[in-house]
Order: sequence, then structure tokens, then C-alpha cells
Amino acid sequence: MNFVNAMPNKEKRLKRLRIAMFVVGTALAVAVGAAAKQALQPSKASDAPAISELKTIQVKTISVGDQASGEIVSTAGVVTAKTKIDVSALAGGTVQELLFSVGDSVSPNQLLATLYDGSTLTSYQTTSANYQNVAQSVAAAKQSAQEAVRLAQISVEQANQSVASAETSLASAEESYQATLPIHEQQLKKTIQDALVSYHTNLAGVQASLDDINYIIRAEGTGQLEDISPTLSINDPASLVRARESWKTAKAGYNSQILRETSEENIKERLAELAGVLGQTLAAANDAVAVLQYTAPNFLFTESELKAEQTAMVSLKTGVAQNRALVTISLDAIGAIKTSQQKEQTALQNAAKTAENQLEASRIARDSAEAQLSSARAGYDRELAGAQTSLNSASGSRNLASQAVADLSVRSPISGTATARYVEIGTKVAPGQKIAEVSQTDLAAIEVGLSLELAKRVRIGDAAVIEGTFYGVISRIDPTADSFSRKINMEIAFDNTNKDLIPETFVNVEIPLAPANKETNESVLVPLKAVSIAPAERYVFVVQEGKAKKVLVETGATAGLDIEITRGLARGDELIVEGNRGLRDGQEVYADQ
Repeated sequence: MNFVNAMPNKEKRLKRLRIAMFVVGTALAVAVGAAAKQALQPSKASDAPAISELKTIQVKTISVGDQASGEIVSTAGVVTAKTKIDVSALAGGTVQELLFSVGDSVSPNQLLATLYDGSTLTSYQTTSANYQNVAQSVAAAKQSAQEAVRLAQISVEQANQSVASAETSLASAEESYQATLPIHEQQLKKTIQDALVSYHTNLAGVQASLDDINYIIRAEGTGQLEDISPTLSINDPASLVRARESWKTAKAGYNSQILRETSEENIKERLAELAGVLGQTLAAANDAVAVLQYTAPNFLFTESELKAEQTAMVSLKTGVAQNRALVTISLDAIGAIKTSQQKEQTALQNAAKTAENQLEASRIARDSAEAQLSSARAGYDRELAGAQTSLNSASGSRNLASQAVADLSVRSPISGTATARYVEIGTKVAPGQKIAEVSQTDLAAIEVGLSLELAKRVRIGDAAVIEGTFYGVISRIDPTADSFSRKINMEIAFDNTNKDLIPETFVNVEIPLAPANKETNESVLVPLKAVSIAPAERYVFVVQEGKAKKVLVETGATAGLDIEITRGLARGDELIVEGNRGLRDGQEVYADQ
């Protein structure tokens, strides 16, 4: 036996094996790393340090169940203002009636008291009956017509806002969809190109592995490791037969694979076939390991040499197994990114269709509102013209006595609360003498109405945004619904010291909503950033006894920057929301809520 020639050949073979495994591992690490990043795959545990070596880190936590829903409801409300004023008599006379008590709520023009003056009433009575009837008719007609016009104008304004909002939403949805397509195309192309690199690199690795196995068992050809054949698988000759058969199977699979055309269109199919060939190669490597286990040293092939070959073959088997796993990961990455992109594109298309339908509905509503406004204005002109003619005829016979009698009625000029009464029935008063005090403060109130379902999610003390700029506080929620609108009325208190809001006008209001009640208490809402999403699992970290604990969860719908957890968390759990990236299960943490 030629020892001089045997040793260089062995070293040459081992060097070739190390170079092939290094090339395969390096190329696959680059290719699969890029694909894994696209498919949101978790990092390999073997790359991370031991838990005992990790330093304690600071995290930010919240208590599960304290998270707001992030939803708001937009509506319109009416502004009412507050002030303080003395109500005085406009004429002299005797107090005949007091129609209020201290603490009563009064409205603008509400009659508070009547005065009696005989001479004034005598001159007034002859003309008042006809005038009052006509005036009431005019007032009623005018108020009804004005209200119809005002409501129609509000409807038109709201319809125009709805159209503008729908147009913006549609443009945004279409822009998002168009912008996403080239990004998805680039992402998919990069993933497929990485998969092509993985395919060719691994196919070359299969050839190198099969050559190294054949160098031991000599399933084909004449080349074999020198001096090993006399005692190769001597303790179980059948294992050598099995090894050669499995090698031939793997070799046939490889020979078939190298004849196949590979392209971007069929790379997924080729990767699946390659995974099968790697499985056959792994079986051949396993059988080769068994052959070396049943091999005995001989005079020319020492035990140390046998041990070295056994170690090398085990390493080869491990490398083949790892390569097959990485090919599977590349294959899964292509499917995952296609599925993810299709879901995103479908969602964007649905959003655009919804926005388009909303725009069409808004335009129809606007046309209807404009027609109603035109009709209301025409009706207002007709009603006002007829009523005004009758009123002018009656007012000619109602001279200065009518104004004098009107001055005997003491009315509140504003809405508010009667906070003082300065006279009693029978008191003689002079013009300008105080009758009552009506008080209001600089606190304005905005009245809004919500459906029962939404009202259940509003709490007294919640902040509300008015006209997108100002802030008020929910100060009252009626316990019952309005009999006409079937809505729950509520009041928003607002400091109107700076006169930011105009009384008796409509304002836009945004009210935050608490999370909707669930049928069970298992569902909770948490920040989306607290949840880690991998292909095989979704999980969060909670703090228990000063350490991070990984908890697998099931998720539901998203709401803005939040996501619903349907299983895995309980209310009161201390959830890590910042510092969770790269965190290890069992790692020590200190929390900052």
C-alpha cells in the first residue's frame, strides 16, 4: 500500500469537501436571508446568544385591558351659549303675573311677567285682537319656512362635505393600489432570484456530497478511499449494499434534475424537486454513516483514519439536512410572499371599490339635498309674501298703543336660569325697574345625539374634539332616548370665554369610543407593535417575576394602530409594547409603564 500517495489524496478530498460546504452555506445564507426577510420569518435560534449571556434591558409595558379602542364617531351638534342679564320693565304699571320662580330654566323671549296699566290696555284692546291673530300666523309661517330652508342648507353642506371626502378617499385608495403594484413586483422578483441562486448552489452541493459518499462506498466507478475496501462494512455487509442502492437512487434523481430547464416561471416546482433530491442524498449519507460504523480498521487503514472518516461523513450528513431545510424555507418564502401580496392587493382593491360606491351614494344624496333646498326656498318666498301682506294691513290699525301694551310684557332676552326675582304680584314698577335676573356662564354646551349602540361606548368625562380644533368634555348623557329621533342626547361642556363658538350654530364633533363589549372577556385590544408575527406563530412578551415570558396568541381584527387578541392574554397581564424586538424568552427585564 502506498502511504505517500494515500495521505495527499485524503487531504485533497477533505479540503474539497470543506470548500464545497463553505460555498453552499455562504450562498444559502445570503439567498434565504433575503427571502426570509420578505416573508417575515423569525431569526434562527442558533444565531442568538444563550439567555444567561443576555443583559437585562429596559422595556415599556401596559396593563392589558386599559387600551382604548382608537375609534371615534363624527357627528354634528348645536351650540348654546351662557351669560347673565337683568330683565327690566319697559313700561310702568302694576305686576299682574309672575310666570317664573328662582331656579327655573327660561328660553329666549319667554314671558316672565305681565304688567297692568288700565289706560294702555283700553287703547290697545280695540286693535290687538286682529293684529295678534295675523302676527301669529305670520310668525308661524315664517318660522316654518325658515326652518325648512335652514335644514335644507345644512343637508346640502353636509352632502358636499360627504362628496369631497368620498372623492379624497377614492383618490387615496386608487393611488395606494397603483403604488403597491411595482413594489410587489420588485419584492417577488427579488425572492425568485434568490431562490434561483439557492437552487443552483444546492444542486452543486448535491453533486459534491454524492461524490464524497461514492469515494467511500464506491457505488459507481473505480475511485475509492485507499486501504478502506478490505474492511469496509465488514461487520454488516448488507449495510454497504443498502448504501450503494440509496446512493444510486440519489444519483439518478440528481442526473434527472440537472437535465431540467430552470427559470423564474418554474423555480417553485424545481425547488420542490430539489428538496426531494436532497432527501434522497440525505438517505444516502445516513446509509454511508452506517457503513463506516460497521467498518473495522485494518493494517493499512488505522482506527484514527476511520474515526476521521466517520466524523467527516456525519458532518456531510448534517450539511445535507441543513441545505434541505433551507431549500424548503426558500420554497415557502415564494408562496408566503405571493399570498401576502395577493391579500394586500385584494384589500386595496376592495377599499377602492368601497370608496367608489360611497362617492356615488354621496353624489346622489347631494343632488337630492339641492332639490330639497330649491323647493324650500320657493316655498319660503311664497309663504312670506302672503303673510307679510296680511300683517301690513293689520299693522296699519295697530298704532302706538300696540307697542305700549307689548311693553307691559316682560320677556327674557336670552336662555338661561332665573337666579333672582326682584318684585312680587301687586308691586308698582316704573320703566327701567328690574324684574328678574337671568344668569348664564361662559360655559357653552353642545347638544348631540347618538344611536344607542354608540352611546353605550361614550363615558362622562371623555374629551371631545369640536371643529377639529377645540376640546370639550362629555358632561351629560340622557338616561333615555329621544321619543322622536330615537337617539340618546348628550351634552358637551366647552369653555367659550374666548367666544370661539357662535351660539345656535351647528358644529362638527368627534367623540372617542370605548371598546365595544364582547360576549366573553377573552378578547382584548393591544397595540399592534406589541405583537410579533411569524409564518408559524404569533406571539407577545409579558413580564413575569422580572423576566420576559413569550406567550403565543391568536389575533382578530385590527383597529387603527391596535389589534384584537382573541386568545392568549388576560386582562391585567403586564404586556411589553416597546423593547420586544430581539427579546428572548426568559430574559431579565425592568419595566417602565
